[in-house]
Amino acid sequence: MGTERKRKVSLFDVIDETSVSAKLLKSNGAMSNNNNEGSTSINRWNGKPYSQRYFEILQKRKNLPVWHQKEEFLQVLKKNQVLVLVGETGSGKTTQIPQFVLEAVELESSDKRRKMMIGCTQPRRVAAMSVSRRVAEEMDVAIGEEVGYSIRFEDCSSARTVLKYLTDGMLLREAMTDPLLESGLESGLNDLRGIDAIGLQYLHMYAVKELMSPIRLSSATVVYGSHAPGWHAPSDSKLVLMQIVAVFQYYLMKQMVSSRLEAQKAADEAKARFGHIDGDHLTLLNVYHAFKQNNEDPSWCYENFINHRALKAADNVRQQLVRIMARFNLRLCSTDFNNRDYYINIRKAILAGYFMQVAHLERSGHYLTVKDNQAVHLHPSNCLDQKPEWVIYNEYVLTSRNYIRTVLTIRGEWLVDIASHYYDLDNFPQCEAKRVLEKLYKKREREREENKNRK
Repeated sequence: MGTERKRKVSLFDVIDETSVSAKLLKSNGAMSNNNNEGSTSINRWNGKPYSQRYFEILQKRKNLPVWHQKEEFLQVLKKNQVLVLVGETGSGKTTQIPQFVLEAVELESSDKRRKMMIGCTQPRRVAAMSVSRRVAEEMDVAIGEEVGYSIRFEDCSSARTVLKYLTDGMLLREAMTDPLLESGLESGLNDLRGIDAIGLQYLHMYAVKELMSPIRLSSATVVYGSHAPGWHAPSDSKLVLMQIVAVFQYYLMKQMVSSRLEAQKAADEAKARFGHIDGDHLTLLNVYHAFKQNNEDPSWCYENFINHRALKAADNVRQQLVRIMARFNLRLCSTDFNNRDYYINIRKAILAGYFMQVAHLERSGHYLTVKDNQAVHLHPSNCLDQKPEWVIYNEYVLTSRNYIRTVLTIRGEWLVDIASHYYDLDNFPQCEAKRVLEKLYKKREREREENKNRK
C-alpha cells in the first residue's frame, strides 16, 4: 500500500498559465477608467471606496523604477522558484514587490475564500513598522487590518491581514510554532539565505581546549561599508538554563536605574535601598519585586530613580519567556520565597548559564578571568561592599581599565558541582584559580569516598 506525501501549496500552484500581467493590467485599467469617469472604485481588500489620497499616491508609485518592471517581474516570478531582485535604494522594491505578489496571488487564486498571507522580512523593528504603515497607506487600508507588522513584543495584525512585515527574528519565531508556515505562502527576505533542512541539533557552548589560530592581517581588517551580518546566536543565549526567568530580564534592558545628575546622591541612596549583599542580579530582582508590589506605578519609579519604561519592557521579556516555556511544555519551577535557600538557588541557576564568565580574586587584589587569564576590576557601579573570592559577570568593559560589570557572588565548590564539564583541570591554564579548584576537586572526591563507605 503506497503512501502519498502531502506537499505544501505554494504561490506557483495557484497561478495558471494565463498571463498574470495581463490580468493585472486589465484590473488596473478598469480601476483607472473608473477614476477618470469620476465614479468611486471599490477597494478589493476592505470593500470600501478608494480615497482621493489613494489615487494621489498611485501616481507617485507609477513613477518608481520598479513599477516599470512590474510585468517583467511577474513573468520571471511565474517561471522561477527562486528569484533574486536587486535594486537601488528608493527604487520601491521593499514597498512594491510584496504588493505585486499579493495582487498576483489574489487574482489567480481559484478559491477566493482561502486564507493567504504574504510575509516580508525587515532587518530592523523600526523598518518593519514604518514600511508597513507606508504600504497600508498605499493600499488605502488600516494598519493592523489588511496590512500589519510583527516585531518583538508587538503583533499589529489580525485575521484579515494579507500582507505582513516582520523582523527576521519574528519569522524564525513563527517557524518554530508553524514549521511549514501554513499561514503564509511566500516570504520576502532581506538577505539571500538558503535552508536545506529544518531540524533540532544540540551544540556545545564551549571549546574543550583554548583555540588560537593565526590569521592574516587582511583577514582581520573590517572593510568600511561592509555590514552584512553572519549567522550568530543571540548574545543572551546562555541565560536559557536559568531556573527563575525574572532575574535576567534586566540584563536586556540598559539604564534601568536612572542617574539624573542633579540628584546623584539621592539616586545612590535609592539604589542602596534595593541593594543585596550577594551582587547586582539579586539587587535587580529586588527592584522588580518592589515594582510589582507598587502596582507598576510610574510615580514610584520616578521617586526611586528607576526607568519605568525599561522595567515594563523587562516585564514583557519575562512574560514572553513564560509563554515560550508553556508552548514547549517546559515546567516552570520557581523557588519558594520562604525557602531559606531561595537566593542560593537563584545564584546556582544563574551560574548554570554563566559558568563561562567567572573571575577569581588573586592575592594581588585584582580579579583574573578564568581560563583566558585577563586581569580585571569590579566596576564601580556594583552593589558589593567587599571583594568575594569568586564572581560571575555579565559584561566585560574595556576602558582605561578592564572592568567586569553586573556581578554576582558564587562559591568555588559550585563550579565543581554545576560546571565540572567545563572546568577540566587537564586543559586549565596555570593560575591561582586552578590551584584552588584542584583542592575543591580533591575535597569532593574525599566526600564521595566517605559516602560510599557509609553505604
